[in-house]
Amino acid sequence: MHKVDNTNLPVEQLIHDLERLRLQIAGMEASEVEHQQNEQTLRNELKLYQVVADKAECAIFVSNEQGVITYANNEFCRMLGYRREEILGHQAWEFAAEKDREMLRKQWEKRETGAVGNHELTWLRQGNGCIPTMMTAEPILGKDGVFSGVAVFAMDISALKAANEKARRSRDYFHKLIDELPAFIWRTDTEGCCDYANAAWMRFNGRPGGSCGEWREGIHPEDIGRCEEVFSSAFEKKQPFEMEYRRRRHDGEYRYLSDSGTPFFDPRGRFIGYVGAFYDVTERKRIEKAMKESEQRYRSIFDLAGSGIVIIEDDKTISLVNLEFVRITGYTKEETEGKLNWIVFTPPEEKERLEQYHRLRRTDASLVPRRYEVRLINKKGELRDALIAADIIPGTCQSVVSFVDITVRKQTEELLRLREQEFRTLAEHSPDVIARFNREPKVTYVNPAIE
Repeated sequence: MHKVDNTNLPVEQLIHDLERLRLQIAGMEASEVEHQQNEQTLRNELKLYQVVADKAECAIFVSNEQGVITYANNEFCRMLGYRREEILGHQAWEFAAEKDREMLRKQWEKRETGAVGNHELTWLRQGNGCIPTMMTAEPILGKDGVFSGVAVFAMDISALKAANEKARRSRDYFHKLIDELPAFIWRTDTEGCCDYANAAWMRFNGRPGGSCGEWREGIHPEDIGRCEEVFSSAFEKKQPFEMEYRRRRHDGEYRYLSDSGTPFFDPRGRFIGYVGAFYDVTERKRIEKAMKESEQRYRSIFDLAGSGIVIIEDDKTISLVNLEFVRITGYTKEETEGKLNWIVFTPPEEKERLEQYHRLRRTDASLVPRRYEVRLINKKGELRDALIAADIIPGTCQSVVSFVDITVRKQTEELLRLREQEFRTLAEHSPDVIARFNREPKVTYVNPAIE
């Protein structure tokens, strides 16, 4: 080896070389310290990431480029029911459900290109069924961009699946319930177009399931204008509505329908359409018409009856009178119905007896005579004799009272009584024999002169 002789170098040069050598040595020492510090920093960061990952609520694992798991956090181990050492070193698809294994392998191939993906995947839990998860896989690339593995994040969606299944069953149940309702249920979108109708509505229209048709279709021409006005006005103001109209059924018959709708809104308060229901009220309309006609007939009979008739409520208020009552009493319907108490027509000497009849008739009608005579006061204050027939209307607390003015009859009877009395007085004192015979003939009277 050649030996360098520095003895002839200037002192300044020697010092310069020594300083340069010292700096080189110092630089080498600093680089080594920095390298050690960087390594320690990386180890600390890795440890921190592992702590965070182990505390995470979602399952996390890392695999290499062959799909072999090199790291698994606590949640992934808990979810699968394995210890960590039982998972590490195995390929990820070994723990996937059989139906998902091939799909998982193909997904791994896609990750090699750097693609990121989310999909649903089912894992096998040791000895306890399957765990559905929503999985996100991120490719891990080295500094040179070469694929070196995958980081997987999986969230257990068992509870979500159960909730969705419960919601589906609930939805199916209510759909079935709505379809079996006798009412016709409908729904519109925000433009007022029908987008749902239940089975009853489809049967009425004779349409296949799910085909609502245009809502105006089939409405009677005489009713369509009024229906459009009611619906358009309510729709514009987002208010409920009710209306009745005639609509043609699938067999061509027009039926009366009672339709009502109300706006509905999503959870954020946004208007999303109308929902409503209508009922076939044709039979009700027929009954109402028959009742109205019947009422008109009976009202005619009621008003044209030869006796005064009144309906008296439990509180003694007169609720209905006929024309003969108006003629006898002098009070009009408007003055009487719902305003006057029958006590107004009763003289003081009759009040106690008639109030007792009113009470007893509502507790035990057998204790009250159905026919009796009373005296009434008309609007002019005149006393009139009347023959009363009264009873309770079945199933109510109302009583119906029919009465005939027998004032003239009573006056005639009194006149006859007086004439009879005069006849007897004359006959009793007559010196001649006086006898009276009936039609048979039999003697019904003979005066004392026969003796």
